[in-house]
Amino acid sequence: MHTLVLLAVAAYALAGPAGAVPAPHGVPSKVITRHGPVTLLNHQSAALRVRGPGGTKIVAIGTRLTLRAEGTYRITLVRQTRGTSPLTLRIT
Repeated sequence: MHTLVLLAVAAYALAGPAGAVPAPHGVPSKVITRHGPVTLLNHQSAALRVRGPGGTKIVAIGTRLTLRAEGTYRITLVRQTRGTSPLTLRIT
């Protein structure tokens, strides 16, 4: 099982100027792909809204959410302004 800690990487993606996650090879990306179950751990300053195959879930500050269903999830801050790009998580 993977644990995706939403600290600097997701904070930059959700609130950054271009909404891009810095990648290891220097190419910005807003998509993360993982195989198998993923646990989200929210260390943001606001709750997260996770939209996916199982519906919409709210992840409170300091809590965990395990995503087991395969599919595409869109992660945004709860009070994020419109027009900002969500972080996309693909589970295969």
